[in-house]
Amino acid sequence: MTLALFPCLPGSTLNAVNTVGAWLAQDDRRVPPVDIVILAGNAVIPAIDAACRIAAEQNVPLLISGGIGHSTTFLYAAVAKHPRYNTLPTTGRAEAAILADIAREFWNIPAEKILIDDQSTNCGENARFSWHMMKQKGLNAGRVLVVQDPTMQRRTMATFARVFRDETVSPEWISHPGVTPVLQNSEDGLAFSGGGEGLWPVERYLSLVLGELPRLRDDINGYGPAGRDLLRTWTFLMRWRTRGPFCVMTPSSPTRWSAVLCCSPLPVCARFYANGHLMLPVCDCIDWLTRFFFEISHKNSLIG
Repeated sequence: MTLALFPCLPGSTLNAVNTVGAWLAQDDRRVPPVDIVILAGNAVIPAIDAACRIAAEQNVPLLISGGIGHSTTFLYAAVAKHPRYNTLPTTGRAEAAILADIAREFWNIPAEKILIDDQSTNCGENARFSWHMMKQKGLNAGRVLVVQDPTMQRRTMATFARVFRDETVSPEWISHPGVTPVLQNSEDGLAFSGGGEGLWPVERYLSLVLGELPRLRDDINGYGPAGRDLLRTWTFLMRWRTRGPFCVMTPSSPTRWSAVLCCSPLPVCARFYANGHLMLPVCDCIDWLTRFFFEISHKNSLIG
């Protein structure tokens, strides 16, 4: 008997995870002509390919930002498993150097079109160092496409907004993660729709999604002004259990948007960062989802 890599989820939980995942991925769903593509270092092959493809098709500079951090080994592993990229050297190299090799050797992007930041180790540095390099190279971009790991895409966009907050002139930022993961139940357990080539193991994806949400809060542990001050604050969100709409309070005027049914029995107020886009359209059962995830992980480790 073949054991499932990760057990199937109840329908309501699966829907909640996919809703959160799609929100984090923040895909503007359009890629107009841009002046530059910024690829933040990550290990998601579809995101990497999307950035390279768009830069090649539009013949614009590709700025790759990524040093050696706690997740760099995941890029090493992803490249080693890829049927074409596995010829590239990885060990001990910065993420940007590896991704630049992919852009040159497999997407035929000329070396002079590739800018490399191999020092940044987090989203904040991705944004700051990319901006410094753009200024240093005299790139006066009016529209910039940013590509990142889908679980970190929304945070990355909010970080760029924070970095450019005090600039008199800021580019138009286009958000495109290259892929929006969707999980589905299958005969073999929880799996990615479409096969999930080049994506994370399911269990790692779930841990990334659940670990991302606390970072978007404005408290001592979050990345907002009250914490690490890496994100720009945008709206204050209140959610109710009823089928009524979210009430999104902005500094200037309130706006109402539709919402899905929340599973929480009590009203919850939380501060999130959404770069002016739709707030988190999902129930306030993150704590429950977290407990569920770790309980399932524990059970899975016992049987696997």
